[in-house]
Amino acid sequence: MSGTTPETCESCGAALATGARFCVACYKPVASRKNRARDLTSPLGKDDPTIVFVPQNREARLKREKLRKRITLFGMLLVLGGSAAVGLWHSSERERLAKRRVVAREELALREIRLFADALERFKTDVGRYPTSDEGIGSLMAKPATARFDGTTGLAFWSGPYLDGYYELDPWGNDYVYRSGKDSQSYEVFSNGPDGDEPTRRRLRAVSPN
Repeated sequence: MSGTTPETCESCGAALATGARFCVACYKPVASRKNRARDLTSPLGKDDPTIVFVPQNREARLKREKLRKRITLFGMLLVLGGSAAVGLWHSSERERLAKRRVVAREELALREIRLFADALERFKTDVGRYPTSDEGIGSLMAKPATARFDGTTGLAFWSGPYLDGYYELDPWGNDYVYRSGKDSQSYEVFSNGPDGDEPTRRRLRAVSPN
C-alpha cells in the first residue's frame, strides 16, 4: 500500500480524489489548482460538458436553464392561446353565418307569402272566390284544368297568371302549404320552415283579410 497521505480540502477537510480540481463536498477549488479553474469554460463562454462540478458557473447555468424553460413554456402558451382564440373565432363566425342564412331564408319566405296574398286577392276579384285546397296556389300560375269543363264556377273569368314566377317551393325546398276555407271565401298559406314547428308556421304565414 502507498504511504502517501491523501489530500484534503482546506475549506471543509473532506478527502480529495487524486487529480481532483474541486472538492466534491463543498465545491471549493483545490488550493493548488485555483489558477486552473478559469480554464474550465470554453472560449465561447459556454460550460464545458466534460466538467462535472463548476461552482462559479453552476448558478449561472441554472438560471439559463430556468430561463430557457420559461421561454419554452411561454411559447407553448402563446401557441395554445392563439389556437384557442382562432378556434373560438371560427366557431362564432360559423354560428353568425348560420343565423344570417336562417334570417335570409325567412325573409325570402315572407316576401313570397306576401306575393301569394296579393295574387290570391286578384284571383278572387276575377273568379269570385279563392282557389280551393285542391286547386292550390298552382292555380295562381296556371289556369285549372276544370275551367274548360265548368263555366259556372267562375274559372271562366280566370285572367292569370297572377304570379310572375314559380313559387310553390319555399326557401328550404318544401312545398308551401295552402288551405282554403268554407266555400273558398277564406284561406291560409304558410311555410313550415326548416323544422316544421308551430312558431315558425305562425311567423311565416298569411291569411285572408275577412
